[in-house]
Amino acid sequence: MKDYFVDTSKLINKSLKVSWISFVVGTGLFVLYFFVNSFPIAVVSIIITATFGVVNLIFLFRLGIRGLKERNNRRRILRTCGVMSLNIPIVFLYAYFVFALFEIMIVRITNGTGKELTNISIQGCDERSIEDMYPGKV
Repeated sequence: MKDYFVDTSKLINKSLKVSWISFVVGTGLFVLYFFVNSFPIAVVSIIITATFGVVNLIFLFRLGIRGLKERNNRRRILRTCGVMSLNIPIVFLYAYFVFALFEIMIVRITNGTGKELTNISIQGCDERSIEDMYPGKV
């Protein structure tokens, strides 16, 4: 029984490490995508986040099984499961923002002509116009 307790402690520690690493890496990838707004980064981020999600679910399942078997560690196991479960809504929130950012295109216009430009019309999905753009302005 003592070895089983040690195995439970190791499982809890590994689960918490996986949970925190997946949170930090997922947040880092989300922030990177937010600033770079690159499609390949989004695809890689979604794949990595989904992989971390599956790994978290495997550890969560193993902890759940262990929690059903052990009465004396049940509170500690449930607390670990609760911490790990916090990653699930965060993953969905990040995925929502990534897919929302797919619809946004950033256009940067710089007036390098040395003259004032007026009545600039931008056409595409959403029509916009710029009244006056002075030399060197972005």
